[in-house]
Amino acid sequence: MRLGGSTWTENTLSANHLNDAMRSHERRMKFALRSTFARLYQRFSCDLWSVCTRNKAKVKQATVHSTNKVVTQWSFA
Repeated sequence: MRLGGSTWTENTLSANHLNDAMRSHERRMKFALRSTFARLYQRFSCDLWSVCTRNKAKVKQATVHSTNKVVTQWSFA
């Protein structure tokens, strides 16, 4: 004769396993989102810095401006 307790235990164990799987999936998703936002922020801040550098370079000599132009063309993928 099978007791109802064993069924409850099996259900509890499978529920815990599902929770662990969901937690690891959530962790992977959070890491992926953080990485994506970090890359976007880095790209945005680099572009913003290059615009400021370009504006300052207009006042300086032409040779310095051409050097800044090479630096501002870098792209982070």
